[in-house]
Amino acid sequence: MPRNETNSSSGKRSGRRVVGSKRKGRKNVPHGVASIAATFNNTIVAITDASGNILSWSSAERVGFKGSRKGTPFAAQVAAQNAAAIAQDQGVRAVDVKISGKGAGREQALRGLRESGLEVRTVQDVKQAPVHASPRPLSITIQSTRPAVLDAINDFATTLELELDSDETIIQSLASRPRATDSAHVEQLRANAELRARFVRDVRTLPAADVLKLSKSAGRPASSGPDQWKAERRVFSVRVKGVDHYPLFQFTADGQPLPAIRDILQAFAGLTDWQIALWFLAPNAWLGNQAPMNVLQHDPEAVLRAARHAVEPLEV
Repeated sequence: MPRNETNSSSGKRSGRRVVGSKRKGRKNVPHGVASIAATFNNTIVAITDASGNILSWSSAERVGFKGSRKGTPFAAQVAAQNAAAIAQDQGVRAVDVKISGKGAGREQALRGLRESGLEVRTVQDVKQAPVHASPRPLSITIQSTRPAVLDAINDFATTLELELDSDETIIQSLASRPRATDSAHVEQLRANAELRARFVRDVRTLPAADVLKLSKSAGRPASSGPDQWKAERRVFSVRVKGVDHYPLFQFTADGQPLPAIRDILQAFAGLTDWQIALWFLAPNAWLGNQAPMNVLQHDPEAVLRAARHAVEPLEV
């Protein structure tokens, strides 16, 4: 059973991080190590310093994907971007990457790190040792033709392989402790909350009634409004204190939805509104490391291409 690293002194030193403010416990680690563990039903990404102290971590499950969607390449990319954003807040600018596991999120998680603005210096495919340590290899014969049984066996075998690598053991230990009293879990939730707070602070949003007033002031008819546009997947909102707020970067000057938003939301089908919002906020390599929300008004086609790049399979 791996030792729980979340109670180590390094975890205590990390302290509470506040975006945009230097706190005593905040680290400044320009170069880190990113470990990607890709199983058939989840992808876990952890970024550490050179000594193995965890700076940030995320997973497909942690960023809101459920069921079979946890094992998709797009979920892996979102998890990697989430871990990268938190690590960048601690000074990380470049990483050496270690990838293990045979899940579908391997390459897309790597893409997520790059598109977040991290410099990927090296990429190592971690070769797993044999599962059985004795001179005589372990052989198991499974007689089944049911796809669900075979998938479960493959997933179990991959999990056993990951347990043999020290970096992945740390990640699996973290992911297996979802209790609210787990300091790593609480820190991850706090980091996600800080990213949302940064969005609310830095991005101008309006409730539906104010968006409708904007449209009326420009002489537009009131036959439809933001709530209807949202139902039609022409705009999106984020929920703040129980109220839907609509980011203004997705509207024209007279309060109408930008046509490109519909196509972008279609590309991001299945993603939550907050996941979409944070994608618009984060620097994007396809846009010259500019945030998509800052490019949308003058070059919506470039933002649409970046969105499609985010979900397409990575060619290697």
